[in-house]
Amino acid sequence: MGNQSAYPYPHAKILSIDTSAAQKMPGVQAVLTGKDAPSRRWGVFLADRPLLAQDVVRFVGEPVAAVAATSVE
Repeated sequence: MGNQSAYPYPHAKILSIDTSAAQKMPGVQAVLTGKDAPSRRWGVFLADRPLLAQDVVRFVGEPVAAVAATSVE
């Protein structure tokens, strides 16, 4: 199973992301942030967006973290 965590604000600076609680949950295999995949970029017409926001969130719902786990619980 995979899921993303999205940011609720339209424009904000990311000071830190604490993934320790998510990493300790049963079944969690990996927790990724923008610092884990900084060179991967995507876009419909131009690959100019990072997969996960790194320093600044540009829009409501922009993904800031991704979790891979063996179940949704």
